[in-house]
Amino acid sequence: MAAIRAACLTDHSLRRRLGECLTAQDAARVLGQPMEPLASLMAQFDAEAVEPGWPQPLFVLDQAPPADFLPAGMTIHADQLVIEWLWFGADALVDAYFYQSQHRMRGLPINLLLRCLTPITALEQFANAPAPDGLLLHLSRCGSTLTTRMLAADPGNVVVAEAPFLDHVVQLAGAGLLPEWMVHAAMAALLRFRDGSGKRGMVKLDAWHTLAMPLLQRVFPATPWCFLFRDPAEVLVSQHRSPGRHVQLGQLHLDAFGMTLPEGLDPAAYPAWMTECICRAALAARHDPHGCFVDYRALPAAVSDTILPHFGVHPDAATCAAMAGVAGVDAKAPDRAFTSDSQAKQAEAAGLVVPASLRAAHAALIAAAATPPGL
Repeated sequence: MAAIRAACLTDHSLRRRLGECLTAQDAARVLGQPMEPLASLMAQFDAEAVEPGWPQPLFVLDQAPPADFLPAGMTIHADQLVIEWLWFGADALVDAYFYQSQHRMRGLPINLLLRCLTPITALEQFANAPAPDGLLLHLSRCGSTLTTRMLAADPGNVVVAEAPFLDHVVQLAGAGLLPEWMVHAAMAALLRFRDGSGKRGMVKLDAWHTLAMPLLQRVFPATPWCFLFRDPAEVLVSQHRSPGRHVQLGQLHLDAFGMTLPEGLDPAAYPAWMTECICRAALAARHDPHGCFVDYRALPAAVSDTILPHFGVHPDAATCAAMAGVAGVDAKAPDRAFTSDSQAKQAEAAGLVVPASLRAAHAALIAAAATPPGL
C-alpha cells in the first residue's frame, strides 16, 4: 500500500484517473492492483460519516501534498495540531459551500487511499503566495450564496466559499494561538490549484469573520473586500426559521474576536445582538479604500456592476450572460427557479423585535453603500 501511495503522489495523471473512480473495483483497475486490499481499506470508512467520526488518515507527510489537494480541516495527531488534506482535483468546487464539495470528495476511493495529514508548519510554503483577488464578507442570509455562484460562473475565477479549515485558522489566529500570517497562508492553500493557471482567486468568508475585520485588514492590507447586507428584519426572520451557528448562544467562541457577552442579555435577543455586532464591525471599516458595501436589494446586478469591478474584473458579455443564468435559479437549490422572499419575510417580521440600534446600523450601511469606497 505504501508503494501505491508513493506512486500516486508523484504521478498527476494517475491521480486524475484515480479521482474519476467511484468504486474500489474501478480504482483497482486504474492502479493495476488486486481489488481485495483496496476493498478492505474502503471497508474501514463510512462514506456518509462526518468529522469527528472519521478515523485518522493512514499516513502523515512533512510537507503539503501536490497542488490538487486542498486543506479540509484541522485535528490533533500525536499531541500536535495538524492539517487534514483531501484530493479535490482541478474542478471540484462546484457546490454552494466548500463543505459540500469536501463531503462529496471525502468518500471517493482516491481519498480513502490518499487522505493525509501534515504539521501545521506545512503552511509555511504558502506564506509568500499571492493574496486573493477579492474577499466577500456578509451579514448572512443576504444573497452571499447567490453572489458566489455568480462569481463562479466566470471560468476565470476560483471561488472558495466558507471553508471550515479557514474558519479554524481565523479563530485560532484571532485568539492568539496561531500567527496572523497563517490566515494569508490558509487562503493561499485553499486557492492553490489556480497557480500557474492565470485564474483569479476569490474567498467568501463566514458571516462571523467580519468580527475579525482588523485582523483581515492587517493580513490583507491591499486586498479589495465587499460586505453584503440586508434589512435586519428579513435576516432575523431567516435566522428564526433556521438558526445559523453564529446566532446560537454558545456556538461561537467570542473571545476569538475580542468580544464578551453583555451581562444580563436575554438569550432570545442574542441573534439580534450578534447581527448588530457584525454590522458594527463592518461599519468600523467603512473608510477603508479597499472596501465596498452592497445592499441585498442591489443584487443580482451589483455582482457585475459593483463587486467584480471593485475586485478589478470587468466581465465581458458572455460572462454577464452566464451570471444572469445563475441569477435566475435558487442559489441554495439550483433545481428550482429563484423567487423573492422579501415580502413574506417582512410580513413575518411583524412579530419580531428589531432593536432600534440595529435599525440604525442598517441605515448606516445603506449610507455606506451609497458612498464611494474610502469616503
